[in-house]
Amino acid sequence: MNFSVSINSESGDKYFVYLAPLDADIAKELYIDRYNIEVYQIVIDRECGTNTADIHILNTISDFIARVFLSNKNLILYYYCDDVNQIPNSNHQIQPQEYRNRLFSAMINRYICNCNNSIVDTPITIIDAVGNAQYIHFISRSSHVTIVDNIVQYVIDNYSK
Repeated sequence: MNFSVSINSESGDKYFVYLAPLDADIAKELYIDRYNIEVYQIVIDRECGTNTADIHILNTISDFIARVFLSNKNLILYYYCDDVNQIPNSNHQIQPQEYRNRLFSAMINRYICNCNNSIVDTPITIIDAVGNAQYIHFISRSSHVTIVDNIVQYVIDNYSK
């Protein structure tokens, strides 16, 4: 599967949104191939610009993610809220990854509320080796929650402090 989209804002910012497959070794270790399930990471790269992403950009990103997810019945998506870049004009009282976590939750929950109850957002927070909170979201259908639970346990066992 190859899913990607380039998004340009009216203010000249450019975003590249794509899905990257779960590492094959991790998928094999978790026996995901037994279930005919594909697990992909949502990656959002700002290629240029420093403006705050406006509602149009956020809606375009959300729509892309929703279209891909809803058209692929055996897909689990996940999103890691990074702290690589500061967020322009954001509330600096919280860390960038917590801000992204809140924003991503709001974006995804909008689709969950508008679709049906068969879509589940499973957020987790882990503390990494240096004591920072890391936020990860898994988006799945309710029929895949057991698989997500296994992935979550793997993340907690292997990546938390």
